[in-house]
Amino acid sequence: MDACRAILSAMKQSGTTEGEDGFPRTVAIVGLGLLGGSLGLALKRWDAPPRVLGWARRAESVAEALERGMIDAGSTDAGEILPQADLTVLCLPVARCVEFGKMHAALFRREAVVTDVGSTKLELVEALTPALAAHGVRFAGSHPMAGSEKSGLAHAQAGLYQRAVVFLTPGCGTDAAAVRALHTFWKRLGARTHEIAPGRHDTLTARTSHALHIVAAATVRAVLKDDEAVYGTAGGFRDFTRIASSSIEMWTEICQANRGEILRALDELEAEIAIARRALESNDAEAVAGFLRSGGELRARWLAARRKLDGEAP
Repeated sequence: MDACRAILSAMKQSGTTEGEDGFPRTVAIVGLGLLGGSLGLALKRWDAPPRVLGWARRAESVAEALERGMIDAGSTDAGEILPQADLTVLCLPVARCVEFGKMHAALFRREAVVTDVGSTKLELVEALTPALAAHGVRFAGSHPMAGSEKSGLAHAQAGLYQRAVVFLTPGCGTDAAAVRALHTFWKRLGARTHEIAPGRHDTLTARTSHALHIVAAATVRAVLKDDEAVYGTAGGFRDFTRIASSSIEMWTEICQANRGEILRALDELEAEIAIARRALESNDAEAVAGFLRSGGELRARWLAARRKLDGEAP
């Protein structure tokens, strides 16, 4: 509680506790991969687009983003980018977001808003909120539920965030005006926003996303040991295992960052598989049918809810 008060006090002293929800004039994208490149393309589609700046470790990435029209200017030097931005979006892996934010905290323009697109939130929000607030910078976490099993600028697409759900994850000391500004920002990109606590976000996404990558990889490893499996694998196998082709580096980091919640999610999945196993072992056709029926009914309710969500205006 004392830490929360200290952060809020620092924000008030800097004059950043309240503010307008207007669109940023200059946006900096830190990390020019699939998500960062897609963000740049989407921003350039606005009727009155902001100036878009890009940072990457490699000069080749900056040059490619410029050539593809994703950014207006770019650099490998954060000092040339961050002080100019009203809004900075960190499009790096979670651990690198934390490292970059802390290392360059003094470079962000005072009163600027900083967010990210990381897949886990609690550690990141707890690290960057106070680190940036100490310099009068307002941080609020974001996580767009958008992406692809493919990576890199070559696969960037302007419509990646269209109709995607974007979690906004304010934590202790998060500036309310910054959160409102981010709701407006993401909605203008065509996304739907949903505000959620950082820890609750990590619990939820472990079950809806993170554990599923492990299940997909496990399925591939089990099935494709058989050389003849190629003849028996069709659309269902391809769709179910698509995410097993995702970036190994990125998903290894996500699994490490959200390890506890993913382990609990795997426990829950194993418990469900155990129910089906017991029904099969006892040759109980009624129990097998009940298990399958329950899954089908739950999925039907999910589909109805998802259609309703997808039908809402962003």
